[in-house]
Amino acid sequence: GSSLKDFPVMVNVKDLDLRSASHGGKVVSEKGADIRFTKADGVSLLDYEIESYNPETGELLAWVKMDELIAGKSAPVFMYFSNKFAADESSQNAWNKTYKGVWHLKGALNSKIPHSNQYSQQVNPDGSKEVYVASEKNSSQFPCLNTPEDVDITGDITLSAWVYISDKKEQTIISNQNGFNGGYRLGINKDHRVEFIVRNQNAEPASIAGEEGTELLKEQWYHVAAVYSDEGDSMATYINGKLDRSLKTEISMAGSTEPLQIGREPSRKIFYFGGKLDEVHVSNIVRSSAWINTEFASQAKPQEFVKAGPTEAIVQQISMSLLTFEGEAQGSTVELKWLTASEVDNELFTIERSSDGISFASIGTKPGAGNSNEVLSYTYRDSKPLIGTNYYRVKLTGAAGEEFSM
Repeated sequence: GSSLKDFPVMVNVKDLDLRSASHGGKVVSEKGADIRFTKADGVSLLDYEIESYNPETGELLAWVKMDELIAGKSAPVFMYFSNKFAADESSQNAWNKTYKGVWHLKGALNSKIPHSNQYSQQVNPDGSKEVYVASEKNSSQFPCLNTPEDVDITGDITLSAWVYISDKKEQTIISNQNGFNGGYRLGINKDHRVEFIVRNQNAEPASIAGEEGTELLKEQWYHVAAVYSDEGDSMATYINGKLDRSLKTEISMAGSTEPLQIGREPSRKIFYFGGKLDEVHVSNIVRSSAWINTEFASQAKPQEFVKAGPTEAIVQQISMSLLTFEGEAQGSTVELKWLTASEVDNELFTIERSSDGISFASIGTKPGAGNSNEVLSYTYRDSKPLIGTNYYRVKLTGAAGEEFSM
C-alpha cells in the first residue's frame, strides 16, 4: 500500500540481442555505452548505472532509478540500444542524495567468482582466509562516498547489505565506531544473529543484540538491514525484507572520529567478516519497511521483479541530432537555419509550414548528408510566408523512403 520515490531497481537481464555487435548482438559499444532507459513514453530518460556488462553473453546488471513505484501496479520501462552515436551516460545519479555510500562488491548475487579488484582477503595465522573490504576514501568502484564525513551520520540512518557467512563467530558487516563514543555498527554475533549498535557521545549504547531473533545459516545469502530513528527514538533490524527485532531507544547517536570500515572494526581491526559481502548501502534517512522489503524482493530475484519483453526493431531507423532550428523574418521572407550534430541514413530534408501548428504542408526540400557525425549547417528561405503566425518543421527521408518528422 505504499508509494516509493526514486527507487533504484536492479535490472539483471541476459539476452542474445544484448551481446555486442562484434559477438553477433545488437549493442554497438563493447561497454554497453549505447544502452539507455526511458519511461513508458519512450522519450523521458531515466538515470541509471551500469554495474557490469558482458558483451560476449549479453548479460547486463544495471541500476535504474524509478521516479515512483506504486504497490500493485506495473511500471513500464523501455531499454534502447544500437545507437552508434550514443555517449556513455551511466552515472551515480541512479542513487539519490539520501544514499551516502553504495558499494557493489562482487557483481551479481549469483556470481560465483568475485571480482578480484573489489575485495581483499585477510589471512589468519592458521592459514584460513576471511573476505572483507576495508572501506576507506575512494576504495570502492562505484561509491557515492566522497569523504569519510559523508558517512559520519548523527541522526536517522539505514544500513543494508547482502551477507554470506562461512563460520560461526562474531563478525562485522559495517562499522565506524571507535570503541569510545559515537558511531554505528551492523554485525553478526557468535550465535549468528544480526546485531545493531549505536552510541552517544558518552559511549552509552543502544543495541539490538543477544540470542533472540532469526538465526542466519552458514553458506546461504541473506539480505540484512537496520534502521535508527533519532526523532522516533527507535531502532530495528530486518532479514530478507521482514522485521527481525525492534527496540525503543533513549539516546541520540553521536558522530565518530573513525573512518567507516566494511568487514572489520575500524578501531581495533578485529571481528573480520568470515564469508562474502555484497551491495552495502548507507543512507541518512529511515527507510520504510515497504522500501526494505522491496529492496530485498528486487535484488533477490531480479528476473522476476523486472520482466523483460522481446527486442523490437524501431521502424524509423533514420535519425538526426538537431542542435538548433531557428527562423528569422527578413523583410517579406523568413530565413530558416538549423544545425545537426549527427545524421544517420538521412537522404532528404523536407521543410514544412503550418498556420496552426497542427496541419503542415511541404514548401521545399534540402539534401541531407546521409551519414555524418560532424556539426553541419543548413539554411532555407521561405519567400512567401503566410500572413500572421507561421510554424515550421523539418521531415527526414531515409534511403529506403522512410520518413520521420522533427
